[in-house]
Amino acid sequence: MNFFEVLDSNAFTLVPVEFYFKSFDETFSMPMHSHANFEFMYAESGNFTVSVFENGEQQDYEVFEGGFIFIHTQLPHKLVISKPVKICNLELAQAALPPDCKIQICPILNSFEIFRQMKKNAQNVLVLNDTENLLQSMLKIHQILKVRLYPEAHFFQLQALLLSLFIDIGKCYYNSKYNVDDLYVSKILRIINKNLAADLSAKTIASKLKISESYLFRLFKNKIHCTLTYYVNQIRVEKAKQLLAKTDHPIVNIGAEVGYNTRQYFCKVFSSFTGLSPMQFRKKLKKSEYTMAIQGKTQTFWDDL
Repeated sequence: MNFFEVLDSNAFTLVPVEFYFKSFDETFSMPMHSHANFEFMYAESGNFTVSVFENGEQQDYEVFEGGFIFIHTQLPHKLVISKPVKICNLELAQAALPPDCKIQICPILNSFEIFRQMKKNAQNVLVLNDTENLLQSMLKIHQILKVRLYPEAHFFQLQALLLSLFIDIGKCYYNSKYNVDDLYVSKILRIINKNLAADLSAKTIASKLKISESYLFRLFKNKIHCTLTYYVNQIRVEKAKQLLAKTDHPIVNIGAEVGYNTRQYFCKVFSSFTGLSPMQFRKKLKKSEYTMAIQGKTQTFWDDL
């Protein structure tokens, strides 16, 4: 029975049975193997490859940081590591629903249009970017599994977490089909431009948009071609230059207005972009304006003669 046949069933559900959160390096080796569980592998940091034997041939699937792979049951596969990586792994088994179960996650999932689309385009292996911060749900599942009280004590709690996890997987699938990268980039830039004085760390922005930090970093690398920190500092310095030119606000106040808590750090960042301290920039600007004003008066004098 494949994943979508399980979703069609009113008598069965999926239950988490194994979980690990481990670091691997290039010395790791795994033989090709298969098992009766569905497997979900998440690249928490670094990249990895999963070699899968399907339809009579071997195929390699690369999973990048902040991405994941979902592998169907009984499919021969092996994990291949070329560089250090940290992986969050979850295995799901098919299980009969208990008689007193009132909430069935499979029919609920099957009621979503996106899952019907996934079923129509069913694949044995699904590789996607995490745009929904799936890692949080996975870690909550891990916290329950590691105390080994499942299934009796935490069955319904785990079912609720799985429901949330799979709804988010559906969102990731939708986003991959409709290319929402540009939409997220515009939202990120809007947050930065409207909140220069606020905390603009990756964690804060990702939390506001309900996306993973690794996905945010990848967006900047692919779309903006610089780091988030560099971009934020660049925008803050440009705003500071405007304030230095148009106002007489003290340097420390301008630094605070564009998000720097101390004058020292503001001056350091400003200097790294302009080659001048904020005070030197303001003096140079005023000198330039004074020179232009004198030149304008001189030109007027000669025009009058």
